[in-house]
Amino acid sequence: MNLDELRVDCAIRQKKGLHFILASVVIWCAVLAVHLTSLPSETKNLLITALAAGCLFPPYILAVCMVIVEVLFSIVLIFENRKIKKTAYAVSST
Repeated sequence: MNLDELRVDCAIRQKKGLHFILASVVIWCAVLAVHLTSLPSETKNLLITALAAGCLFPPYILAVCMVIVEVLFSIVLIFENRKIKKTAYAVSST
C-alpha cells in the first residue's frame, strides 16, 4: 500500500474530522444566539453553560432527545462514509 492509498484510507475512516466540525458549528451557533440576547451577563453565563436545555426540561426528556439526535447523526455519517468509499473506489480504479 503506497502513501496515497494510506492517505485516502485514513480520510475515509476519519471522514476528515467532519463530525467534530459539525458539532462545533452547532455549539458556536448556540453561543452566538445567547450572546445576541439582551439578557444580563449572569443569565448568559448560565445559558451558555447549560445551553438552556437543563433548565427547561426534565432529564429524561433531554436523554431521549440526545439519543434521537445521536441516532440521526450516526445514520447521516453512515451514508456519508458510503459516498466517500464509492468516490475513493472510483478514483483508485482509474
